[in-house]
Parts: sequence; C-alpha cells; structure tokens
Amino acid sequence: MPRRSSSPLAGMLEKHPREFNCIANQTKHS
Repeated sequence: MPRRSSSPLAGMLEKHPREFNCIANQTKHS
C-alpha cells in the first residue's frame, strides 16, 4: 500500500490516525 493519499481512505488515515486506530480496535474487539 503506497503512502500517497490516492484514496479517500488513505487521506483519512493520514489525517486522523488515532481515530482510525480506535475504529480498528473496535472492529477487532467486535
């Protein structure tokens, strides 16, 4: 996966890494 913000998801990841981590954790626990 390239580090470029080519997709909206990638852009969200770079802008809100903590929020993405939170979502990932919730998905993991669910």
